[in-house]
Amino acid sequence: MGRSPELSRCWFQPMGHSCSWCAHGAAAECAPAQLYAACRRAIDKQLGGADKALLDALLPLKSGELQQAKLNPPARGLVYMLDGVPILFDASAKGDVYVPTAMGLWRAPKLLPRVPLKHPAVSQFICGYGHGHGADVMLPGVDTGALPPFPKGALVAVVVPGNPAPIAVGLAALSSEDMLASSLARGKGKAVEVLQAYGDHLWAEGGKPAANEGFLDGCVAPLPGMWDGGSGGGEEEQEDGRDAAAGVSVRCWAVESDESWSSA
Repeated sequence: MGRSPELSRCWFQPMGHSCSWCAHGAAAECAPAQLYAACRRAIDKQLGGADKALLDALLPLKSGELQQAKLNPPARGLVYMLDGVPILFDASAKGDVYVPTAMGLWRAPKLLPRVPLKHPAVSQFICGYGHGHGADVMLPGVDTGALPPFPKGALVAVVVPGNPAPIAVGLAALSSEDMLASSLARGKGKAVEVLQAYGDHLWAEGGKPAANEGFLDGCVAPLPGMWDGGSGGGEEEQEDGRDAAAGVSVRCWAVESDESWSSA
């Protein structure tokens, strides 16, 4: 999938009220059945034929359950919600590209290829916004040995080890093959251009939901008994910690500082 010029994570960062809805104070409306069907067809086409059960999980069979809202200016896109939670957005409001949100992927976690991080503490750089947060996913922070096949430009989900719920959705800056080759050559740079993530403004506008108990304030941890720490790169402590590189406190699995996880 090629990158649309309208696809930008800046919509969901604290730039005035650009990510709040609805424009001019209009209330969210139920998406017309025709538009609902168009969303399903577009996503199916974008993904090259999505699993029907996963598509049904993301977009329920009853179109009346889906609500549509406009983003306030300067944003021009549309957001689609279930029970007030954003599950999908149309960046251009033209119906050409639909992107599942991280919250939408909690309903269908296997809908997109998954990019696993090496260590849960890397999530602190990706989740939320502000200094030290809201970063793209950098290659040194990716467990490239566990990547499924996908091309450059593909929509992908970002996950932490030991937690199946995606923390972010974005566009692959490299193919999975190139990510592995670059990693073996100790390459750096961007792996995933994040479009939307847990902890950003779109998530906040949707009521600040959490997928499971591992979704903490500013980071995401593994679920109990689901990770042995085998992919980490440093000294791990299962307690509150502080990452020296970012200078932020984290309630997550802490590691020794590794600035390459958060910088190109």
